[in-house]
Formats: sequence, C-alpha cells, structure tokens
Amino acid sequence: MLQFNVRADRTEVDFRILLHDDGGEQFQYEAGGLVGLEWTAIEAPLKDFKRRTDFQPPDAPDNGLTLKAVKGVGLLLFGNKDVTLKLRQLEICSMD
Repeated sequence: MLQFNVRADRTEVDFRILLHDDGGEQFQYEAGGLVGLEWTAIEAPLKDFKRRTDFQPPDAPDNGLTLKAVKGVGLLLFGNKDVTLKLRQLEICSMD
C-alpha cells in the first residue's frame, strides 16, 4: 500500500500516481476523485498499479512491479497544471 495525504491550492484537482520500480519500469495508479483545499487521505494498493502504456524508459524490463527498491514516486496532473500540491506522510507500508 502506498499512502499519503494531499491537498491543493485550488478545488477539483485530478491526478495519477506514478511509481518507478528498481528496474526502471514505470507504473501508474488512477487516484480517482478530486482533491482540493482540505487534506485528503490517498490509499493506493500496490496490486492496483498498472504498467504505463504511454511511456517506458528504453531499457526498462517488462517483468511487473518489483520493489526491492523504489526509484521514484510522482504525481501527474490532469487539466490545469497551474496548481500547487502539498503532500505529507508518504509511505509504502506493504505489498498488498
């Protein structure tokens, strides 16, 4: 489970969570719903992350999500990108 709290400086902000595993392969999770001015808890089960079909690094393997190490976590905003997001308590707490 990847979980964190997020809030934005405007209402109705939609985003996707990106995860880069130890082999460089990239996965995404459709967060669903919108965040806004209040802190919102996000819980993303790792089993629900799907391999990105729009981009992979040239040498990325195609071997599924492996998490011996996490190389990166990112957020991809939809729509108006002139927004500030604040995150707190980001953690990966299990492989569920």
